[in-house]
Amino acid sequence: RKAKKKFMPSHELVQRALQLTEDIRDELDFGAKVLWDCFLSHDRELNGVLEREEMLGLVRDLFGNGERQFVGVVVEDIGNDLYKSDDEGEGEEEAAFVEVLEWFQGLRSAVLGPTFELQLLVRGLLSSFMKPAAYTSRLLSCDPPKLHKTLSNLEKTLYDVKVLQAHARSQRIEDLEHQKLKIYPQKKWFSDRQRRQLKIMYSQLLAVEGKRTLNTAQDIPKAAALLGYSLSYEEHVVTKICHEEEMDFNQFLRWWACRSVIRV
Repeated sequence: RKAKKKFMPSHELVQRALQLTEDIRDELDFGAKVLWDCFLSHDRELNGVLEREEMLGLVRDLFGNGERQFVGVVVEDIGNDLYKSDDEGEGEEEAAFVEVLEWFQGLRSAVLGPTFELQLLVRGLLSSFMKPAAYTSRLLSCDPPKLHKTLSNLEKTLYDVKVLQAHARSQRIEDLEHQKLKIYPQKKWFSDRQRRQLKIMYSQLLAVEGKRTLNTAQDIPKAAALLGYSLSYEEHVVTKICHEEEMDFNQFLRWWACRSVIRV
């Protein structure tokens, strides 16, 4: 006789789902928080995606019916960006939150101005004091299997948002690194005494490792630790992208200048 699958009590599942929605909100800035609230209100099936008609409802909610001309432009943009058609004319039928977020962030940076950003800020502040009553009501009406699927979708959304935010942080660090590298040739960044101290550390590290140059992937974290510098994972990735795979002393000085003295 096959055992029945046991489900957690519905009220506990609802509380977990609401906590996940808050965890996702915590990852977002004010404007994206407003987008997330709108997304939840239009995700009728609680499946973590919006179909085209649901997305159009989100747009009207987000931009207001009073701005009909602009809403029309946004709707066309959605059709081109989120629900792309393939060569055979068949398009995507749904968009996950992280896809909507990427589209929205692009729209904010390219089209929308400070007035809209101020409106988003106000709406974000107001929504932070309000409970998503309609969303909670929809959750309460679901049976346990449906709630488990909703939880799974929310967990994936949280992970996808964290990945997107990590990528954005890495991109900002990489852009900053390129700016610093352009500034580096403009002056002598270290005194003779500082250069001698750095040369001693560099040479001793090479001697211990039995190498002629520092390997960016393997040795730079050790060098950073010896210098008392906390090298983040993102910075190490950017170092491997923007600097030579093997660093001689001058290349090492350039890398350290980007960490310690060059400001942009």
